[in-house]
Amino acid sequence: KKPSQSSSRRVSSAPQLESPILTKKAGPVILEIGSPSDLKNFVDIDDRVSVIKVYANWCKTCKAFDPRFRKVACTWGTVNGPMAFQTEYSDTVRFAQMEYEANEEICQ
Repeated sequence: KKPSQSSSRRVSSAPQLESPILTKKAGPVILEIGSPSDLKNFVDIDDRVSVIKVYANWCKTCKAFDPRFRKVACTWGTVNGPMAFQTEYSDTVRFAQMEYEANEEICQ
């Protein structure tokens, strides 16, 4: 028997992005957007909500925001590692980030 699909969202088992996953350590899965095609693929890969953080390496506010972004990604996104826990909201939102100066063309 084939298992029935209870959800209408389409989910890909592995993102097809040019950029690698930001970290393979325990923690939230946050993809790094490095090109216009990465951005398009990230948004189009499935029907979940996509949250993209745009940051600058020199920006103190961006650095201060990062722990909050990761905390939200842990609650709502996909989490790797032995400390991964599931909540009713887990894996309902996808998270990515892109560095502004490296992707200025996309950010405009």
